[in-house]
Amino acid sequence: MGNVKASANETSQETAVGENFVNSFNDNKFTLSDSSITAKVNSWENENATTLKDAQDYANTRSENVSVSKEATVKTLTNKSGDTYYVAYYDVTGANIKKGSYLSLFYKTNGQLTNTSMVMGVSSSVGVNAYIYGNGKQTFAATLDEDGNVLSSSTNSSTNFAAKKGNGMRLMAAAKKKKKKTKKSWMSCMGKCLSGMGVPTWILGAVGAGCAIVCIGTAGTGCAACVSAVGAGYGTEVFHCAHYKC
Repeated sequence: MGNVKASANETSQETAVGENFVNSFNDNKFTLSDSSITAKVNSWENENATTLKDAQDYANTRSENVSVSKEATVKTLTNKSGDTYYVAYYDVTGANIKKGSYLSLFYKTNGQLTNTSMVMGVSSSVGVNAYIYGNGKQTFAATLDEDGNVLSSSTNSSTNFAAKKGNGMRLMAAAKKKKKKTKKSWMSCMGKCLSGMGVPTWILGAVGAGCAIVCIGTAGTGCAACVSAVGAGYGTEVFHCAHYKC
């Protein structure tokens, strides 16, 4: 379980993306918290109002009129080491914000905030400009086509594809070439499978590519934060596609 099937058409980098995505997903189990845990975690929100505001302020530098929901959905996370955390998920919405964008706050069971992570997709004429924000700074940015293929990416915290529009002829050509190249790849298989189950395909590309970078050499909530968008609402679908289809 969890093995990535790479085809002859797939590059070693794409294989690494797939392996890191599946492994980081497998290492972190998210389950919906009961009402008592949810109430307790939501009570910690006031103590972390500055963290929430900073995340929203960042989001508004990448798109206009972005909102972070007031109420959180809470899940309990158990990582590979058996450690337990509580994760408060806040919907990130806006006119140009893609479905599946979330802000996640990771707490120890005693209420100590350990990690902040946001995965946000902004619509572009090519597909999506995606951003991963963690602990007060941007950690990954990418432009993806509608199939979730990464066309351009950066770990520079100041990169803003939205400002550059990310939709020139060069990227349009790259999208066409990428689609042909990855026709039989694991990433393409996952994209088609997830799309068929109603999951936004940009999440696979953004979180997969981001985790390939973020999760190498890290453990615990670092990797968990990277796959937080998947844990927020698409764990069942990702498990099904990764283990039984691709």
